[in-house]
Amino acid sequence: MIAIATPAITIRTTAATPATANIFCCLDFALIAARADARSIAVLPFKNLSGDQTQAYLSDGVTDEVRSALTRNAGLMVLAATSSNAMSEMTGDATSIARKLDVAYLLEGSVQRSGNIVRVGANLTNGRTGFSEWSQQAERRPVPPHPTRLASDGGTEHGASWPA
Repeated sequence: MIAIATPAITIRTTAATPATANIFCCLDFALIAARADARSIAVLPFKNLSGDQTQAYLSDGVTDEVRSALTRNAGLMVLAATSSNAMSEMTGDATSIARKLDVAYLLEGSVQRSGNIVRVGANLTNGRTGFSEWSQQAERRPVPPHPTRLASDGGTEHGASWPA
């Protein structure tokens, strides 16, 4: 577990296996003003830095898992994937993107798989100032699923192959 705290935000990230891209991120806005826009965040598509387009599923999965985890926090207003994913092709600085999306914060990141090591980086940017308020890198070696669980689901839940 990786945890970081600022006066207004607490972020926790847990990485499990790349097969299910279980990288969770929880933001708790306990001390932010009650205005709705101050609690709004867009999770931008995490970039695939693997150099292999066949690994794009991993960065897409991480983005979806992070967005899903944040959505479960009733204190946050998480922008829908269709809106935030539209920004992946647009250029501009953080303040202009946040203004276009009408959110207070942007969460962007990257995923890189090299052999059996997965590296994930995330950066939380204040959409009004453009300054980074938090950044974290995590590196994990995936743990293969338990053999009895693989046997019970026929391996379908975990994909057809696992790195050696």
